[in-house]
Amino acid sequence: MNRGTFLVAITATLVFTVSRSEPPTTVDEIALKVQEAYGGRAFAKLEALRLVDKHKRFLDGQSYHPGNVDMETVHVEVFIDLAGKRKEMRLLGVDEGVDYVQHTLFDGSSGFRIQHDHKTIARNENSRFSNVDRQFSLGFDSVLARLLIDHESRIEFDGDVDYRGEPHHALRFEPSGFPRMRILIDASTGLISKMSRPHWQPGNEFAYHFGHHAVEEPVPFARELYVTQGGMPSSVSVARLLETDPDLSEAFVKPRGYADAPKLLRFENMIVRKLSDTAYLVGQNWGFSLFIVSGEHVAAVGGYEGLTERLAAFRSESEIELPLSYQIVTHHHEDHLGGMNEAAAIGARFVVVAENVEILRQYAGADLAADRLIVVDSEATFEGGAFSVLNFPNGHAASNLVVYVPAAKTVFTADLFTTRNESGPPNGYAGLVDFRNALMAAGFDVEKFASAHSGRVLSMNDLDKAIANRSETTVCPSGWSLCKH
Repeated sequence: MNRGTFLVAITATLVFTVSRSEPPTTVDEIALKVQEAYGGRAFAKLEALRLVDKHKRFLDGQSYHPGNVDMETVHVEVFIDLAGKRKEMRLLGVDEGVDYVQHTLFDGSSGFRIQHDHKTIARNENSRFSNVDRQFSLGFDSVLARLLIDHESRIEFDGDVDYRGEPHHALRFEPSGFPRMRILIDASTGLISKMSRPHWQPGNEFAYHFGHHAVEEPVPFARELYVTQGGMPSSVSVARLLETDPDLSEAFVKPRGYADAPKLLRFENMIVRKLSDTAYLVGQNWGFSLFIVSGEHVAAVGGYEGLTERLAAFRSESEIELPLSYQIVTHHHEDHLGGMNEAAAIGARFVVVAENVEILRQYAGADLAADRLIVVDSEATFEGGAFSVLNFPNGHAASNLVVYVPAAKTVFTADLFTTRNESGPPNGYAGLVDFRNALMAAGFDVEKFASAHSGRVLSMNDLDKAIANRSETTVCPSGWSLCKH
C-alpha cells in the first residue's frame, strides 16, 4: 500500500503512547507542537493532498416532512495542490443511485463550476482557493494543522481550556478567505480535537469534533468526524482517506467539448420589478418576495429573512402604503421561514397548510392566535380572485404552496422552477411535468414565473424548454473513483 495512503474503517482500533510535557506558553510554541504532531518538517513541506470522505448528512430544517430529520449519504473527494494553490472538489449525493453531482475547481487563478449532465462549464468569479470546496477540507484536522503552520502570524491565543476532561490550548484563527475559526489543540499530543466556525445564521455555529486520530507516519488525521450545527447533529463520517503528495495528473482537468454555461446573475442590490399594476417582485441576494395588491390589502409570498426591507422597497417604488394583510407560507424549510417573525411583528395573517402550522409558530416567534391563521388544503382563492394558492406536493417538500396572480398572469414558486442564469431555461427535471399539469388542471392562464431565489422572471416557453431538455437520471462522470461507491 502507498505509504501516504490511509483507508480508514470506523471500527478500526489503534493504541499509541504519547509523552506529556509542560504546556507551551506562546503561539510559536503551540504551532511548533502542532507541526511535530502532524509529521514535523516533512509535513510543512508537503506539496499536495487528496482527501476522501463518506458521510451521513442530517437534513434538519430541509426534510421532506416538517418535524422529521431526513438523512442523505454524501461522497466527497478533494485534491489540494498546496504548492500551486489549486483545489478541486468532486461530490456525489447518493441513495440507490447517484442523486446529484457537484464539481468545482480553482486552477490557481480562476474558479469553475462544471455541470456534467448538461456538459457545460461556468467561470465562478466568487471562487477562490479557500472556498471552492465549500470548506469541506476544513473537516480534516490535518488541513487545519497545515493552515496554522502556513499562517502562523494570524493566530491569536485564546487561553487554556478543558475539553472532554483533557487540557487544551484554544486558538482563534482567520487566514485570508477562510471563515474565522476557534481551534482546540490537545496540550499533550498537539493534535486538533475540535474546530468551530460561524454558520450563516447569526449566533449559530458549526462545530467539528475530531476523534480517534491515526498517528502513523507520515501525516496523522482524525479517523472520525462528527459535525454539529447549533449543537444539533449535522453530519457524521463513516469512512475517510488521506493521501499525501498524490498523483495530480488526472486532477484540475476541465472536460473537453463542454460548452460555456450562461453567465450567472447577481443580485447584490435590492431590485423592484413591476410585473403588473397588482404584482411586484422584490428582493436581493437569495431572497425574493412577490407583493400582490388587492383593494385595501397587500399579500406577500416569499419568506426569506429581510421581509421588512423588501416591503419597504416595494412601498417606496410603488408608492402603495396599504397594510401587509397576508403572508403566504410556501413550505416548511428553514430558509423560507426566516422572515416569518417579521411578518408576525407587522401583523399579517398567515396562509399555511395544516401540517406546517406548528413549525410556522416556532419560526414566527409569537403565539399566533387562531384568527391569524388561514389554513388551506389543496386550493383556495382570496380577495375576490386577486390571487389563488395551489398546494403542489413534490419531491422537494410534502406540501408547497404555489401562488397565482391572474391580473399579472404570474405564478410564484419556491424551490420549484428558477434559475440565476443570465439566459436560457433552467435545468429540467421530471417533476416539472407534474408541475405544468397541475397548473393546467387548476385553470391558471400563466405567462410569467417568479421565484423566491432569483430576480429573473421566466416564461411558459422556458418551462416547456426545461421539460424538453430535462435529465431523467444523473450520470456519474467517467473516471471518478467516487463512482465505484
